[in-house]
Amino acid sequence: MTKKVFLEILQKRLKQIDETNSFGIQYLEGITDLFWQDHAMNYFLSSNGDTSFYTKRYNNKIPIQDTNGEYYLDLPEKIIRLPQTKNSIGSDGVLKIYFSGDISNLFVPIRERDFYNIQKLPIYEMPEKEFYYYVKYDKIYFSPNLSSPITISGIDIDLMIPFSAYLDTEDLPIPTDMRNLMFVNIINFLTGQSPPDLLNNNSND
Repeated sequence: MTKKVFLEILQKRLKQIDETNSFGIQYLEGITDLFWQDHAMNYFLSSNGDTSFYTKRYNNKIPIQDTNGEYYLDLPEKIIRLPQTKNSIGSDGVLKIYFSGDISNLFVPIRERDFYNIQKLPIYEMPEKEFYYYVKYDKIYFSPNLSSPITISGIDIDLMIPFSAYLDTEDLPIPTDMRNLMFVNIINFLTGQSPPDLLNNNSND
């Protein structure tokens, strides 16, 4: 089911419950975005949760080397900002990074302060096949042992992205039962509410 179809079905179901409902598609997209992120967060924090349903893969991204010699990559899309846990230190909404086409060699998320502290150690020697990263604002920063062949071949990134980041024509990755649950939760939340007044009726003119 595409994002556009999801919103149209949601709008239609609301009207079946209350014919006076006139929630616009844009408003429903904003509400769905809140529930989408809430569902994704719950799955992320659950020991049995599968975050892949809220994840989109971006392929063949090429890190850039700045004037200080640091490698970084602009996030290709908005992400759902995730809390720090024991298994997600420094990763934020960036769930996986690996060489393009080779998921067996994952990059390791690390906190920014640890990232730089490790490099200051006199005995520091980055393992040849172990790569670190941390996320700050809209960028991903990588350990300095990225080689030219890697930056040429590119990396693949799995991001947990919000509902609003999908195109209208894109299929939503969540399965039917999760999609239906989201319909129910949103409809229960909006039932009995008045659509937002988009007109300025408070003018004294």
